[in-house]
Amino acid sequence: MARHCFMFCDICNLTGWHHVEARRDPDRNGRNGRRISDGRGWFEGTDQEAICHGWVLTPEGQHVCPVCAKNHHLT
Repeated sequence: MARHCFMFCDICNLTGWHHVEARRDPDRNGRNGRRISDGRGWFEGTDQEAICHGWVLTPEGQHVCPVCAKNHHLT
């Protein structure tokens, strides 16, 4: 059985909402793992993989998606 790790953006997706079937292509302007309809950020993978895709892990332990990181000047 495969183990899946999901992380959710602590700015735009506090409730941890995702729909796997609505996942976007990872090459779409840093919006990978976002739902097409509502823009909630999430990522399937490890922290290290998320960082490689532009996610930011803050010193407080928050996971921030690439879009929110840019909008909140965390990059």
